[in-house]
Amino acid sequence: MDVRAPERVAPASEEPLDLLRTAGVPVVARAAAALAAVVVVAASVLRIRRRRNARKNGPGAV
Repeated sequence: MDVRAPERVAPASEEPLDLLRTAGVPVVARAAAALAAVVVVAASVLRIRRRRNARKNGPGAV
């Protein structure tokens, strides 16, 4: 039986992989969705706080 070490194959290119170019669009889409969710939650919290303060102070309070 002939036992040999596996042959080493040189990589096709020595350039580093550009991850932004490779996966940029999906990453940007997910980041945009997350940012939109944060904006919606923040707007909702502000709206609820304003309603509570308006109820507490009354419609004519300064």
